[in-house]
Amino acid sequence: METTLTWHAGMQLWYLQYLPFMGAQLLLRTAPALTGPWSAPAAVFPLPAAYTVPGAFCYAVKSHPEWAVGSWQLVLSFVCNSPVDQMLADLNLYVPVFVRVNITPQ
Repeated sequence: METTLTWHAGMQLWYLQYLPFMGAQLLLRTAPALTGPWSAPAAVFPLPAAYTVPGAFCYAVKSHPEWAVGSWQLVLSFVCNSPVDQMLADLNLYVPVFVRVNITPQ
């Protein structure tokens, strides 16, 4: 639904991260060049249970390389939403979530 494509200097790879529609894990794909070859999707972060409740969905995964610490770390953000009545019952739902993900060198 949304993603960012970023060059990671430490990994010397392009990477893109995304959440499949109604997915429960952030996925990552990498490539040495924009033209590929692209890796198979790898699950890098499971969504916390609070964001996988019925009716809720997460999207808008963004990369924030300026906040990464170390050569093999990614900082990603995403946001979750739900029907209005569910969101009003849990005001923490529609707030950006930031996570640090450590990647293992290939």
